Amino acid sequence: MLKEKSYKEVAEFYDIVELDGDDQTRLTNELVMRLLAQAGAYRVHDMACGTGAQAIALHHAGYALTASDLSEAMLRVARRKAEGLGIAFHKADMIDVALGTFDAIIAINNGAGHLVPDELARALGNASNNLHPGGVLLFDVFDAQMMRHLPKGPVIDAARSHGDSRYVRYSSFEFDEIAKVLTVSQATHIQIGFDPLHTFEESYQLQTYSGQELRDMVLDNGFSRVSISDEGMPDLFGEAGLAHFVACFA
Repeated sequence: MLKEKSYKEVAEFYDIVELDGDDQTRLTNELVMRLLAQAGAYRVHDMACGTGAQAIALHHAGYALTASDLSEAMLRVARRKAEGLGIAFHKADMIDVALGTFDAIIAINNGAGHLVPDELARALGNASNNLHPGGVLLFDVFDAQMMRHLPKGPVIDAARSHGDSRYVRYSSFEFDEIAKVLTVSQATHIQIGFDPLHTFEESYQLQTYSGQELRDMVLDNGFSRVSISDEGMPDLFGEAGLAHFVACFA
């Protein structure tokens, strides 16, 4: 079992630190919308919606959205951002979520990285059961082969200002090449105005995968075809290469 990230603690400032103060992932959303258009999708389930960075943008683009996440804290932020839009947000686990049948399902910003291989296999099988024939599942996850290039740290990987608040985060990375598990240790320093500095520290783990592992797993769990690129999570890193972007076709 992986040591989980405490989204309860970071939800309120997640968009500021992770998305550079934006409320959506513009580069990723462009890629997702292009693939959804190619698949002729309309009804979409975002099964790792977080703060709504994809779900809200897809709603505005005309898609019929259903959204879910395992973190109630992240859902609370998403519901606030989407107030009045009519998007249904549900607390659910992507391993067994069942909210209907869709043209497309997405899980963006490394939702799959919180799942060890047997859990990801179950989530893939569940997603395939919740797609119409010809439907598509889109997700991204760290590339195991690229993790050795991460600095061990600590490094400053986020420094943001938002209104009268300032945020600085230091991160360190340790990669287990046998288990393909990345351990991330972070200290985020937050100052609102000239109030005393608040520091939030945490350590969590993410599962990473090789392209071949993903290909085999997808095809073994209900999908007929898979496409894998290195375009995953460009909004988080500003460059391609660190994460897979996976398109699975039912």
